[in-house]
Amino acid sequence: MRKKDKKIILVLSILITLFLGLVFFAWTVVPNLQMVTFYKNLRIFINRQQEEKLLNSKFTYYPMTYVQSELRYKFAEYIFRAFLEKDNPSKEFVVFAKDKLEESARKENNYANNFLALGKAYDLLADLYPDQQVLMRLKAEENYKKALKLLPDMQTILYALSVNLTNQRKTDEALVVSKKAVEEDPRVAESHYYYGIMLFNKGSKQNMDESLKEMEIAFQNNFPANSSLARGIYEKLLSYYYDKKDIFNLKTVLNRLIYLNENQADVYKKIIKYMDDNKIVPILNLRQ
Repeated sequence: MRKKDKKIILVLSILITLFLGLVFFAWTVVPNLQMVTFYKNLRIFINRQQEEKLLNSKFTYYPMTYVQSELRYKFAEYIFRAFLEKDNPSKEFVVFAKDKLEESARKENNYANNFLALGKAYDLLADLYPDQQVLMRLKAEENYKKALKLLPDMQTILYALSVNLTNQRKTDEALVVSKKAVEEDPRVAESHYYYGIMLFNKGSKQNMDESLKEMEIAFQNNFPANSSLARGIYEKLLSYYYDKKDIFNLKTVLNRLIYLNENQADVYKKIIKYMDDNKIVPILNLRQ
């Protein structure tokens, strides 16, 4: 082999080694450093110190490595949870999370969690910016449906979509989606609760028994029983079953109202005792 050929082979070997090293660095080291930076900045955010670091740390979000979809999803989920827990982070963080999720969705359009989180972001923005509510709800619906195309039977997507459709007053479609959410995972109390509300909102008498059944399943599975919405529904169910003289369902409603409306708990207990003792429904003035 000529000396010149040996040099060419040596140079090529060095270049190939450097190329493979760069690939290894880009594929393993960079993503791991991004994860370390992300969780470090998230701890700072949680401790309410130098929150801008989470927004301005460009290395955390660029370049777009294979960990980006998961990191951005986790950041968005943290923001949503903070709002639910009334921790009230800046609206800027919601917009930031939405923008990063949009980037991930364009880059990786087969990751259902991207679209699920995007839907949640738009729903939250609808609450934060009432003047843009209609558009934000539609954007949320669009993203939930994209997620659903990727995972048609995922309960969390079905549940989020059903709530979104309810907020848009698309009652019939919400009812179908909500029923499927219950069927996919009957253990989730929230799905039963909102399915019960949707059945009640349909307004037809044949849905009342099913509505009560679903809401009771939710409460029996530790769904928080302090909702003013639930109290209003149960008070209307009280009138409905009183007019029907349906002792069994009337007692179910009254037993729940003892917890939903504690100010009237003693009155409800007396009505239950009267029905137990006399096997009839007492004369009541429920219009008062």
